Amino acid sequence: MGFGKNRPGVDDLLEYEARANDIWLRQDGPVNPVICTYDLTKFGGEVVVDVMRTHPMIIIGGILQANPFFMPPDEFLRELRKRRRPC
Repeated sequence: MGFGKNRPGVDDLLEYEARANDIWLRQDGPVNPVICTYDLTKFGGEVVVDVMRTHPMIIIGGILQANPFFMPPDEFLRELRKRRRPC
């Protein structure tokens, strides 16, 4: 069974991905590529989609491409904070 969005630690993982990506995007000069890999059998679809939304580039089917689902880190983190608030 995969980790769903309500599993403890998932929001922390998503925040880490967004913040790490933000730091990477702000680097001056040449930046080494970073590839985040996830075992898709370990995470639910909603979590995988959220992780994808934190990255401007994505590899799908072995092809590196611009990610149409990317959200800038500040925008993604605002959305994540809104989800954390109790209704």
